[in-house]
Amino acid sequence: MLTLYTNFNAVCGQKVVMLLNEKQLSFNCKNIDLRSGEQHSAKFLSINPKGQVPALIHQKNVILESSVICLYLESISPNLSFYPSVIRQQNAIKLWMSYIDNEIHNACSTLTWSIAIRPAMLKKTAEELNKHFNAIPDLKRRERQQRAFDLGLNLPELNDAKSLYQNLLNRMEIALQNNKYLTSDYCSLADICVLPYIIRLDMLAWQHLWQNMPHVSGWLILMKSRKAYALSFDSHYPVGFIEKWRSYGMAAKKFI
Repeated sequence: MLTLYTNFNAVCGQKVVMLLNEKQLSFNCKNIDLRSGEQHSAKFLSINPKGQVPALIHQKNVILESSVICLYLESISPNLSFYPSVIRQQNAIKLWMSYIDNEIHNACSTLTWSIAIRPAMLKKTAEELNKHFNAIPDLKRRERQQRAFDLGLNLPELNDAKSLYQNLLNRMEIALQNNKYLTSDYCSLADICVLPYIIRLDMLAWQHLWQNMPHVSGWLILMKSRKAYALSFDSHYPVGFIEKWRSYGMAAKKFI
């Protein structure tokens, strides 16, 4: 049995859930409450000392990092593959995955924290906040979250994050001019790994960033039409959660 530790709204976990559902693999999903700090509990730190989701357990093996998990799932379940054997296509997919991990993920985190997570964190006491931030093992991640909390929509890095996202959308629009999906006419790990980061913008009501990009718009409609999409995204959100985040995103447009 596959056991996935993630959070229903963690973009890096959503791509793993999407791949599991695309591959029609049975798995046990354990939601980690990131806002309460469950990722910093002794139990979860014994699984991932970094205190980050997702984490996959399979036959007593612990696999960490979302892209590594996706490639692992391809290795143990080659049927319904989203990672073709053609080296050229594999290289293209790896470039997209690396681009998301190394450039877009932190941009997404910056936008998310400043716009939508901060309002909930403001409700915590000073003691609770100190406990949350001090429990983050990665000092750089701790500093990013602390700055996003302290400065909110006044965070200077927000404009840089928006620019990085705009670059992603521009690259997608070019890549999709000749293909239905990012690397070919077939859905691949590239599409699955990019999707949650576009859905995050969608949740924040920032569709204006691709309103003049017909290929990106068409790709998003295509991805949302896949059977695995509803199983991986919409069905996991609590009632009213998306509406609340959209209100945060719409308010933030005036400042960013």
